[in-house]
Amino acid sequence: MTADELKETYAKLSTEELLEILDNKFDYTDLAVSVALTELSSRKISKEDITTYKAAQVSKVVEHIRRKISDDLNLLQKNNI
Repeated sequence: MTADELKETYAKLSTEELLEILDNKFDYTDLAVSVALTELSSRKISKEDITTYKAAQVSKVVEHIRRKISDDLNLLQKNNI
């Protein structure tokens, strides 16, 4: 994908999706990360937007951990959660 194609694609992404790209930057090419960063820079993103995003990410991790622990418990142990 060219830089122009990435710019066009990333312009359509939500702010949350772009922040996810930056959070997982090692899963993307340097060009993709650079274009995502440029797109985010062109938007009016407040500190509150970033805080909200981070809080949602923490909630996802906590829920994932809770499910993993619950999956490993037997029925009696699950009843005590």
